[in-house]
This record gives sequence, structure tokens and C-alpha cells, in this order.
Amino acid sequence: MIRHHNVFQATVVLAFAMVGAGVGFWFRVNFAHSVWIDSLLGAMAGAILGLLVSGTILMITNYWRDRWRDE
Repeated sequence: MIRHHNVFQATVVLAFAMVGAGVGFWFRVNFAHSVWIDSLLGAMAGAILGLLVSGTILMITNYWRDRWRDE
């Protein structure tokens, strides 16, 4: 059974990845003045960075949520 909290976490991770991809693509197009394939590489790098940031945030919030629950 899927819990609502897991769906929320998956949504947060996807949102961070999409925002990161958009920012990476935009940065490569506007500041590097690069071709589209290079911009796609920037988008992939931004998506990976977004996944790392969101994963870190979710790990920290899960840790503290479980810790507060145990007290």
C-alpha cells in the first residue's frame, strides 16, 4: 500500500529534478551560448544536482521526523 507521505516525497524529488533541469538548461543557453546538445548536458547536470539536493533534504527531514516520533 502506498502511503501519502511516500507520494509527497516522490513529488518533491521530481519537482527538484525538473527545476534543476530547467535551470541547468537555461544557464547553458544564456551564459555559455552553447549548442543544444551541450544545453541538454547542462540540463542533465542540473537534474542530478536537483536530485542530490532533494534527497539530502528528505533524508534530514525523515531523520528528524523519526527522532521526534520516538520521543
